[in-house]
This record gives sequence, structure tokens and C-alpha cells, in this order.
Amino acid sequence: MTLGKPIIGTRGASFEEMITDGENGFLVSPNEPEQLAERINAVWKDPRLQEIGKAARLRAQDFAAEQTVQELLSYYREILNHNKKGE
Repeated sequence: MTLGKPIIGTRGASFEEMITDGENGFLVSPNEPEQLAERINAVWKDPRLQEIGKAARLRAQDFAAEQTVQELLSYYREILNHNKKGE
């Protein structure tokens, strides 16, 4: 996704947190190799492939270290401060 390429992920494996099917990537059911093969072939022919790739890159930025590390640090600080007040 960070390379501007849509990915194909399986449902039920947390890919739904990153991928909106048909917008920035594609989702298939797990343990369905025929469905995966069909999706791979369909993606190659999709006229929106570049547009979906651009959307994938934008979505991947939401998970970049510059974004997530600060959010995690803020969360941990909040927990530590709350625990100090409760002592």
C-alpha cells in the first residue's frame, strides 16, 4: 500500500481495518483460493487500478510510524498519569 499498490487481504484477519473493499484494496474470504484467483485476475483488468493504488497509499499513511507512535505515546502517558492520580 505504501508503494501505491492496492493489496488483496482476507476478511477476518484485521485487513478490514486498513482496506475498504474496492476503494483502496480488495478483500476476499479466507480459505477460498478460487475467489482469490478471480480477484487477482479482476484487479489486473480493473480500469481504476491506479486510482485505487493512490487511495491505498493515502490509507497507509494513517498507519505510518510518524502518526501511530505519537498516538501510542499519548495513550501511554494518559494511562500513567491516571495511575499516578489513583495511588
